Amino acid sequence: MIDVRALPTADLADLVAIASAELDRRRAGAPAPPVQLGLLPGFDPVDPASVDLSERLPDGSRRWIVPKEAHAITGFSAKTWLRRIEEEGIGVKIGGRYYIDAKRIMGRM
Repeated sequence: MIDVRALPTADLADLVAIASAELDRRRAGAPAPPVQLGLLPGFDPVDPASVDLSERLPDGSRRWIVPKEAHAITGFSAKTWLRRIEEEGIGVKIGGRYYIDAKRIMGRM
């Protein structure tokens, strides 16, 4: 169960948008697409010195992904990811680009 009173405003807005789209879909009788409503847990800030942008996961995918790729995995907007990087340290900014640890968002720690 999610305590919506404790959610940051942007995360609550994302949740409401997803729920609204799901309600519209159900009312229209459309088949259910896979929906992920889980919110990410808090993490310690990422140290930019520890980031190797060429690092790969065991399946061969890149470990450090950009917000647009994180959006494709989680459904959270790229803008939300940028805010989370800046405010919560869930990712890192290197050379003017933002990166997120795919291990953290896909639960492969």
